[in-house]
Amino acid sequence: VSNICCISRCYIHWLYLVFFFQAEDGIRDFCLSRGLGDVYKRQGQRVVPNKKVLKVEIEKGMRDGQEVVFEKESEQSPDYIPGDVIFTLRQKKHSYFNRVGDNLYMDLKITLKEAILGVTRRVKHLDDHYTEIKTNDVVQPFYVKTISEEGMPLHNFPSQKGDLYVKFIVNLPQKLTDKQRELAKQIFSKSQ
Repeated sequence: VSNICCISRCYIHWLYLVFFFQAEDGIRDFCLSRGLGDVYKRQGQRVVPNKKVLKVEIEKGMRDGQEVVFEKESEQSPDYIPGDVIFTLRQKKHSYFNRVGDNLYMDLKITLKEAILGVTRRVKHLDDHYTEIKTNDVVQPFYVKTISEEGMPLHNFPSQKGDLYVKFIVNLPQKLTDKQRELAKQIFSKSQ
């Protein structure tokens, strides 16, 4: 990662497990080292590349697009001040959680029976603990339940967390048998 030949700031984008380098200020010549023994020539000067490992720490609560900057860790040259190496975080899409700020949103599919009689579900959270989602009331379609302090940790304050918003999606049956239809009529005629 450290053998990047660009004079100003270097941006490193992690994409499909390949590094792409983008220089700032119109500098177009990118070079990667071809090994420890290679020597590059720039304006009559000799530059010997070396390898350096940069450790990027992703702190709890960091957001998509946030940058981790290693100041003056880019290519060094006798004529130029070394630029910065910048790692830009890209958030990976989750199968059922959606992050907005410090809050998490999710859809929970439930049956008609669960919507009428109540529902209790355990959901595995991002840090592998389980969150219980429970309601004993009748759940209207698209009802959103807020569970406090079950969102993402706040960056620089990991003991504080955002909220989890659960939207209930009620799956209605595709069809009813004659017996089920008659039973539903009896139940609903008594409730009116």
